[in-house]
Amino acid sequence: MWKGQLHLAVENDREHNTDEERIANLTDDEACEAHWIHARLHEDGTYTVTNSRNGYSKTYRTK
Repeated sequence: MWKGQLHLAVENDREHNTDEERIANLTDDEACEAHWIHARLHEDGTYTVTNSRNGYSKTYRTK
């Protein structure tokens, strides 16, 4: 299961954020570059999730 998030929760401790490679935006100010997370569903039942900030991508199989 994808455990990503759009923005770093800056007012929480590290335990409340997922791995940095899965966070699209690491700031919450006006300098935020507005990166996105994209999910692509495939006919074979898999789906691929990609973080536009760093290109991190992972494919999963549905159960």
